[in-house]
Amino acid sequence: MAIVGFYWFAFWGTILVWLWCLFDLCQGKFIRASIWFCTGFGLLAWWMQDEEVGFEEWKMVSCTVIGLTILAVLAYKFYKIRRTVHSVPPFGTMPETTGNVIPFVKATRDERERVMRIQGHRCANPYCNMDLRQSTPHWDHIVPRSQGGTDSVHNMQWLCDTCNLNKNDMNWLEFLYRYATGLGIDPNENQRPWQNWVLTRTRNGLQCQG
Repeated sequence: MAIVGFYWFAFWGTILVWLWCLFDLCQGKFIRASIWFCTGFGLLAWWMQDEEVGFEEWKMVSCTVIGLTILAVLAYKFYKIRRTVHSVPPFGTMPETTGNVIPFVKATRDERERVMRIQGHRCANPYCNMDLRQSTPHWDHIVPRSQGGTDSVHNMQWLCDTCNLNKNDMNWLEFLYRYATGLGIDPNENQRPWQNWVLTRTRNGLQCQG
């Protein structure tokens, strides 16, 4: 009787595990899906009482499938990061805005808090990155209002008090250039801080002006 119980446990376990595998595949969770697949493979061998598939064979197949999946996911992520970085315009050029920006809608309190979370509670100046919990955060216009900038969340960011006071009514690109060169950094040579600023916003659905 116990053997029959184990038989049906393996049968329904295989079905459920592979259904979960398909669910994870549809969600794009490939590494977890590969783990479920290998678990289902072991249960299937147990259910069919396949003597050719012992623990060592199952372990070899599982390690191979999971390892190849991890390599494929890492390769894809690396390719995606490289492609995204190369699409960032060089320093001195603001990314183009898309048509879904409504420029004259003032940022709400929830949007302000969301921008703070996106920035990781750090100053938006990529050459500063001060922890805003150790400073007085200032809600800054990327394009100053005197130059036509709006109060839209797409034109706003958090700066530490020092950066905001130094920026004053200066254009964002001019401020970054002066700040970087003051540190002995040529922003045209070292593009990474600029790229990080652009990517942090665009990956979270924020424009870089608006």
